[in-house]
Amino acid sequence: MCIRDSRQRQQEDGTITVAIVLRSDLPMYGADLELAYDGSQVAVVDALPDWPETQILPGPAWGEGAYLARNRVDAQAQRIRLAASLKAPSEPLTGEQVLATVQLRPLVDRPDAGALKLLGVSLSDIRGREIPLSFTGREIQTRPDRGRLDHWLSLPWLGSEGLIP
Repeated sequence: MCIRDSRQRQQEDGTITVAIVLRSDLPMYGADLELAYDGSQVAVVDALPDWPETQILPGPAWGEGAYLARNRVDAQAQRIRLAASLKAPSEPLTGEQVLATVQLRPLVDRPDAGALKLLGVSLSDIRGREIPLSFTGREIQTRPDRGRLDHWLSLPWLGSEGLIP
C-alpha cells in the first residue's frame, strides 16, 4: 500500500493542486493525515468556503456517507489535518483512491523544502485498529512483521519541486 501525492498540477491562477492518493491491494478503512506548511511561503486555499473555518477537500474515496472527524486548516499553527473514516457497511478502500486534495497558493517565486511537511499519518483497518507505521522525511512505512514492508507513503512532487531535500 502506498499513499502519495503524485497528482500535482499548477492552475492558471498559479495555485498548486495536490491530490493525496492511496494505492493499495490491502484494505484500509480510515486515515488521519497531518501536514505543516510555512505560511510565509504558501497559503492553503479554502476548498469549502461555504463552511466555517478553512478546510481541504476530502477525496471521492470517502464517498458521501463518510465520517469526517476533522477537516481543518489552522492558519495560526500552520497545520492541516484531515481525519476520515468509512462507515459500515462500506467496503474498505483498495486500489487507487484520492483521499484528499490540497490547494496551495505560492507566496514566493519558489517555495523551499520547508514549505510543506508531513507531520503524521495514522491508518486504520476495518475494525478501527491502527495499522502500525513509522515515517521519516518523505516516506511512511508499516511493518506488521519486522521483515516485510506492507505500507509506505511518498511525497514525490515535493522532492521534485524542491520542497523536500
